[in-house]
Amino acid sequence: ELLYIAGLYHDIAKGRGGDHSTLGMKDAEEFCVRHRLSSWDTKLVVWLVSKHLFMSMTAQRRDINDPEVIHEFATLMGDKLHLDYLYAMTVADIRATNPELWNSWRASLMKQLYLNTKRALRLGLENPRNREERIADKQETALNKLAEHGIDEERIKQIWSNANDEYFLRESAANIVWHTEAIASFAESGPLVSTDCMIQNALEGATQIFIYTANSNFLFAKTAAAFEKLNLNIQGARIFTSDNDYCMDTYTVLESSGKPVGNNPQRLAEIEKVLKEYLNSDMAAIAPSRIRLSRKDKYFSHGIEINWLNSAERSFSTVEINCPDQSGILASIGKVFAENEINLKDARLTTLGERVEDLFFVTDASGAPIEDEAVIQKISGELSAELESYWKSWESNTISMITRSSAVTRR
Repeated sequence: ELLYIAGLYHDIAKGRGGDHSTLGMKDAEEFCVRHRLSSWDTKLVVWLVSKHLFMSMTAQRRDINDPEVIHEFATLMGDKLHLDYLYAMTVADIRATNPELWNSWRASLMKQLYLNTKRALRLGLENPRNREERIADKQETALNKLAEHGIDEERIKQIWSNANDEYFLRESAANIVWHTEAIASFAESGPLVSTDCMIQNALEGATQIFIYTANSNFLFAKTAAAFEKLNLNIQGARIFTSDNDYCMDTYTVLESSGKPVGNNPQRLAEIEKVLKEYLNSDMAAIAPSRIRLSRKDKYFSHGIEINWLNSAERSFSTVEINCPDQSGILASIGKVFAENEINLKDARLTTLGERVEDLFFVTDASGAPIEDEAVIQKISGELSAELESYWKSWESNTISMITRSSAVTRR
């Protein structure tokens, strides 16, 4: 709805004389205040009206492969949320003004600028706008909803006291409500896997699964292996470690058919059962499943890219892994991390067509960034070898299948 409001107001001041973006900002702000939008929401709408020409001008008039241009643009965006809103706004504006203006060339320019900027933000430039205000806005929204559900405010604040700012920035208010309710009502020992409170994201056509459990070695590897066992494909994940060393992880998954799980009590119970079994098991007993490749997969790029980034401003190392998207990958990455006593503090998993672009925020066993070049090379080598072995396994199986098929034909 914020995007709709910005869309209605972005050109409203044309013809009045002066900069229509600047004049439109005032109109948009008055509308938002009059209709009691929060301060944060109001600022986002006003920002969109003021910057609605900026992305198309940058894409069409500047060198979007120049790192300096991308750095400047990413700094203005501040975070991925503002980038997402402005991208959607710009595409809508061009197509609504004149559908013939939107062609494959403009689409490719916009997409390239978006992807280059998103990567720059992911690798360290992200600095969420109005950070404290955004957190307060989400907490207030969630608190009101939880109060309606009869949850004691003291209990809510006790749960929230262990979650860091990054959790409230990256999670939606709806998810914060869901997670808080699930934790507040959980009276058992061991891991919490929320299925009865599971949110089916109808707009994105995916299912979210929340896991709350004590942090431990191989936790990520076990979780990924469990999803592999369930034939669920991980589309994205938000992984947080709370101040009391509990993990608050939300996975977005699809069935192997590409559809969400849906309201299927039997399937949801199965998911909860398998996840709990794996989380309570010894990792040594769990072998990540080998990749199941279809015949078309051999035609896609097998390139594996592993990049490390350390920054003086950050207390962790960032590992970027880009590779073909196949089952079993995440479990194996988690296994390599755990075997090298690497602590996974957070992860951002992104599936783009046939490839994944995953970011892992890690520290060594003492909680410090990993800066020793020899250690980095060792871990990168192990990750590459593990991922590359899948392709060799596939090629070997393919040759074996062809040989057996030929033998059957000859007989």
